[in-house]
Amino acid sequence: YPDEEIKKELSSQGVNSVYKYNKTIGGVKSPSSVILLTFDLYSVPESINISWYKVKVREYIPNPMRCKSCQILGHTVKRCKNSPSCENCNLPPHTDSECTRTFCANCAEEHPASSNKCTKFIQQKFCKHLFYKSTLTKIMD
Repeated sequence: YPDEEIKKELSSQGVNSVYKYNKTIGGVKSPSSVILLTFDLYSVPESINISWYKVKVREYIPNPMRCKSCQILGHTVKRCKNSPSCENCNLPPHTDSECTRTFCANCAEEHPASSNKCTKFIQQKFCKHLFYKSTLTKIMD
């Protein structure tokens, strides 16, 4: 169903925005079963009714942005002004076999920049959690 139709049908339950996520399989995008709903309510419901089903909603807190070019947290490739670097070793881009070390571009610890164990990633994720905790955005899956 189109986003606008879903929004219209769920508006009586306080939904004011709908975003449907896609999944990519073999380079082909197709709809997933995950839908982001934004509520215009003072308190967010634990569940919503869709047709004859009661569907639970849960909080959605996005991960911090990480540039896939320079590997630094806080921006994306589109806004990057830094030199490209390897995700694993933080040296200029090269083939996987040329990596001689593991070095994070964000915290200088021994893991790839994409690691969710990175202290800077965890710090930014926590800040996002505090920020989004006060919003009324929930995810339905």
